[in-house]
Formats: sequence, structure tokens, C-alpha cells
Amino acid sequence: MSIGASYDVLSHVPEENSTTGAHVDFAMGMGRWLVVAELGFTAFEEATVQTYVGGARYPLLGAGGAYRPYAQLLLGLWRCCDGDFNELVLQPGFGVDVPVSGRFGLRAAVDYRRVFFAEAGENHVRVSAGVVVAFQ
Repeated sequence: MSIGASYDVLSHVPEENSTTGAHVDFAMGMGRWLVVAELGFTAFEEATVQTYVGGARYPLLGAGGAYRPYAQLLLGLWRCCDGDFNELVLQPGFGVDVPVSGRFGLRAAVDYRRVFFAEAGENHVRVSAGVVVAFQ
């Protein structure tokens, strides 16, 4: 099991990018796969977006080593404007955990986010950096 906390930068549309975002994630092993739950927010000038997603993470290399890359696929709720918009979001991504000492490590990740609005969808790119604590 691990818990991560990250700072996020989100590329949304040219006039609405955000450098004020964060998320926490919880991951638990199920064989080689990890089940992931993530809660996050991104603040814009006019609104704050919350995301509630879950899915699977797959380690791309063995559990040991100096770098631990992974791929993940998350699906859930994208919520904006005090609940005026509640939309389906699909979020595939790649990341790497770098163990620092004992159970503590650093994490860097890039995620593509597709928000499915009734009229049309939006594409977002999120870059994040943070810390991860493993409980094993």
C-alpha cells in the first residue's frame, strides 16, 4: 500500500491553464497490479475543479531498483462550479517513483485527461511532482 501527495500543473485551454492544483492517491497491491483511488483539485480564476477517480496501475519494471516507472488508467468524476458540471473523465498516465530512503520516495507523472461533456469533450494534460510513502 502507498499514499502519494503531488503538486499539479494543468494545461487546459490556452486562456485557462492552471498552476494551482494538487492530488492525493492511495494504491494497494493486487498481485502485480495496484488498485488506485485519487482525489484532486485544480483552481482556476473563475472556478475550482475536483476529480474523483479510480482504476489500475501497472509497474513497468520489477519492484526493486532505483527507478520504478508505471502506467495507469483511471476513470471517474470531474466536478466543477459547485456541482453545475459533473462529467465522466478518463485519465491514462505514466509516472515514476524514485525511492529516497526507507519507505519515502519522490514521484513525477504526466497524465492525459479526457473530460466527456454532453456537447463535446475536452483534452487536458497534467504534469505533477510529489512525494510517496510506501507501507509494506
